[in-house]
Formats: sequence, structure tokens, C-alpha cells
Amino acid sequence: MAKVIRINESTLKNMIMEAISYEMEEREAEDIMEYFESQDVSWEGWKEIALQLMNWLGNADLIKWAEANGYSHPFSDEVEPTPYEGDGVYNMSNWQYDKSLGNLKPGTLVSNEVVEELAGAVPPKIYTRNYFQCGEPYSHINGQPVYMSFEINDGDSWRYVGLKPEGE
Repeated sequence: MAKVIRINESTLKNMIMEAISYEMEEREAEDIMEYFESQDVSWEGWKEIALQLMNWLGNADLIKWAEANGYSHPFSDEVEPTPYEGDGVYNMSNWQYDKSLGNLKPGTLVSNEVVEELAGAVPPKIYTRNYFQCGEPYSHINGQPVYMSFEINDGDSWRYVGLKPEGE
């Protein structure tokens, strides 16, 4: 399954350049990029160019996947809030709906995007290939801070393992 990531303008321009270069000579691709840059294209414009290229190169499946997962398009940070029904992977759309992770139950699968957001908000206590522990305590039990903790499930998701003391 394709992964939707947040990217900056420089990365997006490089992706466009690579996509154009795939279909034509590099010099022609550079000329096209120079033209776009000379037109003072906005961030929204660059995203639209990328979407048009994806359609042109036959990547419509990525667009369909992104839309099916609540993204307006693959380069959007906005998701349509939807409630989590208790099955499947808890994703950004569910988090937008809940406004909190307090309803997660141990064993719930959580998307990479949610874990990456948590890791980017506050430096994590632990963040390895197999284990992630949020950087701020969620609460205290018997005077000891406990942290939301996750174990890797597969390449696309993590399993919430509950509130654990640091390092457990």
C-alpha cells in the first residue's frame, strides 16, 4: 500500500523533476522545471503540477488510495475527521475526530502517521525501530509517570501496548 507523507516544496520539486525525467530527456525536464519556477508557482500550484504528473504517469491508484483514506490528495495535511469504529488501524482521520488518544485500548493498531506526529510533537522517551514511548507522561500511577507506549506491528502500523513507566 502506498504511504502518504508530508513533504516540503523542495522535496516536491525534486519529485516532479524525477517524474518528468522518467518520461523525457533530462535537459527537457530541466527546461520544464525552469519554466515553472520562472512563473512564480505557489505551493498549491506545485501540488497541482505533481497531481497532474501522477495522473499522466498512471499513478491514479495512489490518488484513489489517498482520497479513500480521508486525504483530499496525496500532498494534503488535511484529513476528513471520522470516528474510529474499533477495528482496523487508528489513523490521522480518527485522531482528528477524537482530538485525543485517550480512548485507545491496548492492542489497537495505530498508523505510522499518528506515531510520527506524536514523535514530532515532543522528543520521545524511546524511539527505536521496534518500540516508541511518548515524551511526556500521559498520567501518573502511584506517583510514577506513565507514557503512551507502542510496539511495531508491521511496516505500516504500530500496536498500542498501554501506559507504561519509562523504559518498560
